[in-house]
Amino acid sequence: MRETRPGTSRLGATRSAALSTSAGQSSIPARRSRARAPFRARDWFAFSARGWFACDGIRSAQRTLRAFRRRGPVTTFALVARLLAMAILACGCLPPDKPQQHGTPAPPWPAACPTDPGAAGTLLEACANGIDAVSPDGSRVLVARTPTYDQGLVLISRGGDKTILAPQYAEAWGSFSPDSRSLVFAKGNPGGYDSTLTLARADGSRQRQLSSRTQYYAFGGRWLYYIDESDAGFSFYRLEPPDGAAELIAAFPGPFDKYGPLRGYFSPDGASIAYCIEASPPDCYLLSAGSKTPLKLPNNVSSFPQWAPDGSWLLMGPCQVVDLTGTVRKICDTPRWPFALSPDGRIVAAFDENSTRKDVHLITTSSGTDTILPQPGPVDENVFRPRYQIGFTPDSSRVIAIIAHASFSSPTGGGSWTTLSGDHGAASPSESVWPAISPDSRIIVDYSETLGEMVESIDGASPRPVLSPQGKPVVGPIFEPAGGLDKAIYSDREGAWLANADGTGDWVRLANEGCGWTGRIAICATGHPDLLTRYSLDLVAVTDDGKQIVPLARNVITYQVVGRSLFYVASSGGLYVVDGLPAP
Repeated sequence: MRETRPGTSRLGATRSAALSTSAGQSSIPARRSRARAPFRARDWFAFSARGWFACDGIRSAQRTLRAFRRRGPVTTFALVARLLAMAILACGCLPPDKPQQHGTPAPPWPAACPTDPGAAGTLLEACANGIDAVSPDGSRVLVARTPTYDQGLVLISRGGDKTILAPQYAEAWGSFSPDSRSLVFAKGNPGGYDSTLTLARADGSRQRQLSSRTQYYAFGGRWLYYIDESDAGFSFYRLEPPDGAAELIAAFPGPFDKYGPLRGYFSPDGASIAYCIEASPPDCYLLSAGSKTPLKLPNNVSSFPQWAPDGSWLLMGPCQVVDLTGTVRKICDTPRWPFALSPDGRIVAAFDENSTRKDVHLITTSSGTDTILPQPGPVDENVFRPRYQIGFTPDSSRVIAIIAHASFSSPTGGGSWTTLSGDHGAASPSESVWPAISPDSRIIVDYSETLGEMVESIDGASPRPVLSPQGKPVVGPIFEPAGGLDKAIYSDREGAWLANADGTGDWVRLANEGCGWTGRIAICATGHPDLLTRYSLDLVAVTDDGKQIVPLARNVITYQVVGRSLFYVASSGGLYVVDGLPAP
């Protein structure tokens, strides 16, 4: 399994969601209309199979459908013609100016590339077209030659030289360690699901290949964990980067899942790891802090480990608590699914989706005391693809249950259920869109299909509609992280709004595309209406009090924010950095 690289998001379900990640880092997909050499059949296949989705065809199709809904009835011919035109324009995602002459090898990295002299900020690398990762301290960037294919990988050090880690048409990706002292990068093996893995110091020196075939690597605490595959099986290792020696954790001979044989689950401090071999049920082990000998975890549950907030134990299924010595303690006799562990680790909430009644059990992890909340309702379970999920607010004060197509919340200390929505949205046929919850847990927002608008429940009260100052429905919210002014970003057909988290007070219009939070700053985007440039956006920074709206950069196709610096790639190519983002 290839680990997701942090800080980038190429596809978004809504305009606002596409601009927001939990880390405050974002990436906007874009196509560039620039000259290209003719491409061959295999290039067309690669484009059609990968480029359309990598270039954000889903987002484009959603916008097209929204546009048609605003303009009137959709005809099949008009819709197909529009989507076909976008598919043709999507060719701009293909690698630019790729040499086609047989026998003429491409250089590892171009010597020079055209740039936009009017671009804002400091130019760091003219030939970069994608951002792979930015070090946590903001001193270094891994960039790609192409924005969507993970082709080429170069390390850029601010104020220093660049280091070519992978030539411009090789599939490669990488990430930095949490302390910014080292990096790892992988290069895809042709025709396979695996890749090579190389570790280096943060400046690119002291490179050493750790594995010629791997599908898993991750930083956890002070360690780098990875697997090394072969035809005879695979081995699991860890080391202290950048220069530590590899330590063998375990070897697994024999056949294994070619799509990724192992998953790791780190304790909150990263000192311990639970890892599972792909099987049914999962074959799981625990490597505790300070130990070099893995412990076998119970394998009689079809679920993956969940860590307690303090890292002193983990939950295997809804009924088994395992401490760091491997001692198992049962807290219930009847396993129920779905289940969830509260953020404070005090309660396991569960109900049986296959039973006639959906009573919710709140089981304390310390003593196993079982408090039963009667089934919320009324609810109609005779619906298409009923969905069953359970979870908590961030402060663990309320439990949220989704039964069929309805959502409910109740205090974990006891009390009545509040119906949030009788017919809320779905992320997929089997998974609901989880309600939006404010950082202080006071506000729960869900979607009502019947009303066609968002509704919010504040402190457990009955929900009320959330409307713009013009009385129109909005989507969202994207709540400001804790420590700010308790603001939120809402969106409608015309763009984004800044408002109080509960929707009261003055609303400030921000941008026509959407916004996402990075600390107390909202990064907002304004799109270009012209078809050929609509996938590049202009960015502004907005303080959470709405008093500062500062232009940052124009014609941006991807960006990341680290600290108070904006790293972005311009539509004409080139990696730039804008330092000194405004502070509230």
